Amino acid sequence: MALALSLPLNALGGGAAPLASVFQLVTMTRDGKGVARGTAFFIDPSGLALTNSHVVSRVQHDPDHYILFAFVDKEFYGAEIVCASPLSVDPLEVPTGPVGRDIAEVRLTTPGPTFRWWRIIEPGDDPQVIATPHLGDLPRFPALALGVGPLEHGQIRVVGYGKSTEATEQTVAAGTVTRTANAQDGTPVFEIESSARPERGSSGSPVLDDQNHVVGMYTWNEVASATIGIAISSQALVVGCPQVGQPAPISPGR
Repeated sequence: MALALSLPLNALGGGAAPLASVFQLVTMTRDGKGVARGTAFFIDPSGLALTNSHVVSRVQHDPDHYILFAFVDKEFYGAEIVCASPLSVDPLEVPTGPVGRDIAEVRLTTPGPTFRWWRIIEPGDDPQVIATPHLGDLPRFPALALGVGPLEHGQIRVVGYGKSTEATEQTVAAGTVTRTANAQDGTPVFEIESSARPERGSSGSPVLDDQNHVVGMYTWNEVASATIGIAISSQALVVGCPQVGQPAPISPGR
């Protein structure tokens, strides 16, 4: 069966070199229709990665009808949910959600025999094959190291996939940390101001400092502003989601 994406996938414009540790996650129906997308990044060479819980919510709550795929360097993989923070809202039904713990761990797997290729369907265009399934054992993946958290007024970059054009391209949005705080549930979070703010599809993107350490995970855009986004601090990422299972702690990079 072909994996046909009826909604286009893309990155949010920019010109920086792509980072091999960051990849795109796509939620599909069992018959191959794309319904949602997000970003994830490797934290372990075995294929363990972090993203937002709301990126994987549909698969987590209705696995009979939805499946998760990862797109990495012109190949696609399966992705299983290791654990995910519980959410109080359906992320596909609201433009933003309550700020707080919104963290999931996923692990890449071989994609299985169901789908033979990954393609994009654009209105009026011929389908374009952009990926084939990974065959054989999983490779070792390049992982990012966690930092100790953002510096207020520090310069950062958000690496991910956002807009609905040029689906295979990764983009980088530069910004400034304007405020740090704790959410109502105690999760450390921070605001980012960027003139090229990440768009929908960038949820789960790593927020990097000038040493390429992960200081946070991009999560929501502020609906009252065209330039402000909200990220979860790396302080909250050291243990991905202890509410569900007990994943091994991740050592900070500095």
